[in-house]
Amino acid sequence: MITGILIVVVFLLFIYLVIYIVFAICWYANRERTYPMVNFKAFKELYVLNPKAWTLYPCNPRYHSQDGEYVAIEFTSFHDYQKYQSFASKVSRDSEYNERIENEAQFIKYMQEEINNYRERNLNEMREILEK
Repeated sequence: MITGILIVVVFLLFIYLVIYIVFAICWYANRERTYPMVNFKAFKELYVLNPKAWTLYPCNPRYHSQDGEYVAIEFTSFHDYQKYQSFASKVSRDSEYNERIENEAQFIKYMQEEINNYRERNLNEMREILEK
C-alpha cells in the first residue's frame, strides 16, 4: 500500500518536472531578445519607485514614460519570470499592496531628499573649514 502511494507520488513529481522543463524550454525559445533584460529583484526595485508607471502584462511588464513611450522588459531566467507572474497576480488582486508600495516609494523619496540635504550640509561645512 505504501509503496503504491510512493510510486504515485514519484510519478506525479516526475510529471511536474517534465512540465516545468517544457515550459522553461518554451519560455527560453520564445522570449524577445530585443528588450532589456533584468532579474526579478531589479525589476521589483524599479517597480517600487513608481508603480503607476508600470503595466503588468502576463508575458512581461512595461514601463510607460512621461512622454508616452513604453519599454517592455524581459527576465534573465525562467525562475525570475515565474516570480514576476506570481507578483503580477498578487498586485492585480491586492489593491492594498499597491498602496503599501506607493507608501514605500514615498518613503524612499523622502529618505533620498534627507540624504541629499545632509550631504549638501556636510559639503558646505567642509568648504567653510577648507576656506579658513
